[in-house]
Amino acid sequence: MRRTIIIMTLVLAASLALCTAGTWAVSRAVTEAEDLRQRAERAMQLGNVDGAMADLCALREHWERRGKLLELMTPLEAERVAASAQNAGCTYLLLLLPLLLLLLAVTGDVFLFFVELLLLAGLCLYFDYWLDNTVKRRHREILSQYPAMLTEMSLMVNVGITASEAFERVAVSSDGLLFREMRRVSSSVQNGMPVDEALDTLSLRAPLREMKKFVSLYKQNLVKGGPDFPRTLNEMAENAWTDRKNSARTQGELAEQKLLMPTLFMFVGILLMIIVPAFRNLF
Repeated sequence: MRRTIIIMTLVLAASLALCTAGTWAVSRAVTEAEDLRQRAERAMQLGNVDGAMADLCALREHWERRGKLLELMTPLEAERVAASAQNAGCTYLLLLLPLLLLLLAVTGDVFLFFVELLLLAGLCLYFDYWLDNTVKRRHREILSQYPAMLTEMSLMVNVGITASEAFERVAVSSDGLLFREMRRVSSSVQNGMPVDEALDTLSLRAPLREMKKFVSLYKQNLVKGGPDFPRTLNEMAENAWTDRKNSARTQGELAEQKLLMPTLFMFVGILLMIIVPAFRNLF
């Protein structure tokens, strides 16, 4: 009975300590982000560009998760999910660590406790792992469709179709991810959103160097026009196809390197299957 009371007291004390630590960590993270933003603004006002850039870089790293979420959902949803993900680790610790301590006290199995801690750490890190992989797959898909989009738009512009009409026609020409994002832009403009704001949303949802260059060129053409747009678009399409070929060649070389070790293991296994029986017959 006395041992049970001691165990429950330790669990309650650990829970209170974890609650306090979790609350402090969350409030510190929010305060630190606000301080970084204010310091960057003051540094820019005082002309300290280096200090402002350092604070802005730290702020960007602090909100990197939210930037990735903006590619997948609306800003309001990204803000809510980012806040929940920021507190998820503390929540898991508060809920599960006291239970793990109780199991350790009851079973006395230290190895099982460490295994459970590793699983808990994996649970805390899984969301960022999933988010990184999802964003990387999304970027690869956009880059794979980028040359075809540029080629179709270049052909339409060269035959006399206006840039805005070509954009809308290309958006409905395929069902790929990039084309769906272009349809989102067209739909937003039809619903009353300014064109510049809709294109900025496209840059947020596809924050790739190539897409930013295309959006910049497209916006410039909408404002100024001029005969250079078809030629520049055609050059971008040719460069995009060249980059895609180089990327495919690089990925093929990497695939060959990855297949080298399994092939080597298979060769060693077959060699052992031949040599071992031969040596048994000799002796």
